[in-house]
Amino acid sequence: MHRNRERSSALIEFIDTWRASIATELCFGRSREGRRRNLSIYQRCSQIGWGDEGGGVSTRERADRILRKILPRLVPNPVHAYYAEPSLVFSSEDDRAQPSETLISLALEAARVSKGIALDDLDARWSKTGPPNKRHPYLRPSCWPGEHYRLLAGLTVAVQPQLVVEIGTGGGLSALAIKKVLPIGSRIATFDVVGWQAGRSFNVLTGSDFEDGSLVQYLADLSKQEEFYEHLSILQRASMIFVDGPKDGIFEQRLLDNMRSASFDTKPMILILDDIRLWNMLGIWRKVSFPKLDLTSFGHWSGTGLIEWG
Repeated sequence: MHRNRERSSALIEFIDTWRASIATELCFGRSREGRRRNLSIYQRCSQIGWGDEGGGVSTRERADRILRKILPRLVPNPVHAYYAEPSLVFSSEDDRAQPSETLISLALEAARVSKGIALDDLDARWSKTGPPNKRHPYLRPSCWPGEHYRLLAGLTVAVQPQLVVEIGTGGGLSALAIKKVLPIGSRIATFDVVGWQAGRSFNVLTGSDFEDGSLVQYLADLSKQEEFYEHLSILQRASMIFVDGPKDGIFEQRLLDNMRSASFDTKPMILILDDIRLWNMLGIWRKVSFPKLDLTSFGHWSGTGLIEWG
């Protein structure tokens, strides 16, 4: 009971403060302190809303929905697009983690390689998955920049990894983009909490993709310590890890916390973090203390972050 009351109180505080802040900013200009306060309140809502014991919609999800409803009314969206998400822009010079020469060189090489990579075969697969309203009609895997699939392939060519770990199989597009350019003898281990054969409407994987052994799926929630350490021997051997989780403000942070407690055989290990511009990922990306580079302009429109881990 106390927990539910705390969640409700935080949600109400977030909504009221956000509405008042937007109205004030419209009349009197933007306040840096006000934005910081609003972000803090939203993050507190996210933390309090972690549990969803009743099996319904969490407080964080309710807050997200309310945010999407009230923002267009208070501040009309100046851009018309297939899909939009709320985000923030903020200074980078005061971020404690800055890009290294290694990351900059890697990013430049990956972008150069990505330009010449063709993923027409993935476009064809995607066009055959489910009805258009369930497969995101605006998505085209070969779109670059805008989507990250060609950049993932470019990074694979540039890094030349013996083992790639993907966290979040989803429909399989990212795994296939990486597999397409894997060095001979290399592997990709993809993790998810749902098997690729579970019948997701957006799945593009087939049994033949696994026949040569270069692609293997594991079922595990790597945000949970016990499952993370169960598969640690696989993770430690990776030279490149791609994280494309639920972006719920919880999973990715717990995963990164688990990774900080482990050591990796390859130093530095290259970590790619998806959707770093989404609201729930802003604070997580900001808190990364290793050298990092925002590569959104050459990756996913919702944010692509490159980290030199370890």
